[in-house]
Amino acid sequence: FGNMERSALFLEALKQGDYALIAQTLRDDVLLPQVIPQIPSYAAAANAARDAGAVAVTAAGEGPALVAFAENKHHTIAQEMVAALAYAGVKARYWVLPVDRQGITLSAIG
Repeated sequence: FGNMERSALFLEALKQGDYALIAQTLRDDVLLPQVIPQIPSYAAAANAARDAGAVAVTAAGEGPALVAFAENKHHTIAQEMVAALAYAGVKARYWVLPVDRQGITLSAIG
């Protein structure tokens, strides 16, 4: 799959809560090889996240933000990522955000 196909599949994976599919769709052969080397200790943070239970980790946008996906242990995963970055001298903070699986709902009035 190319990036465009993976984008649509990623949205469907989020909608379905299919974490294995989310992990498969986050591979990016165009942007990530350029972005990841610019993020200090990306590998350490990604490995810490996976070790703590994340099923997928990637750069968010053009970095330096990282995003991890997991079914549970969200705060533990985030804290482990922050700790891995801190060990490398990188100050970081985190947010745990829910996934809205409902999407847009239209209702008729009247």
